[in-house]
Amino acid sequence: MNLTPQAKLSGVKFYQKDPSNATLPAGTDLMSAGILGHVIKSQGGFDYQFMQRNDTNTQFNVVYINFDKEKGEGTKRIIGNIAFGDNGKYAVDKIDLTSAANYSYLYPAKPGYVMIADYYKKKNQLGMKLVKLNI
Repeated sequence: MNLTPQAKLSGVKFYQKDPSNATLPAGTDLMSAGILGHVIKSQGGFDYQFMQRNDTNTQFNVVYINFDKEKGEGTKRIIGNIAFGDNGKYAVDKIDLTSAANYSYLYPAKPGYVMIADYYKKKNQLGMKLVKLNI
């Protein structure tokens, strides 16, 4: 959202994302909204992962996970990145997270990067890599 100095809305930038579903276990209708949020988060039901910015607050990234499904293909896990750079422009970046790992986790790293941790159950191994975001 863009605001004027008088705090009036002057523009909105919208980024289309595929919808996602979260399945709740039985008995959650008796839980509070805060507990439901913890349940959904523990199952990986939220797409939003984190926001990071540099030390001077001139750049920021909003990172989320999107599940892309194309006809005739399996579901792909895509890291989506919406970045605002030093040049004053927004950029959208997508990185394919689909791998042979049983579980993949996404963590913030230094500004402009994300850390991907992959767990391979059969090998009982954990692999980590630093991936640069295009900003």
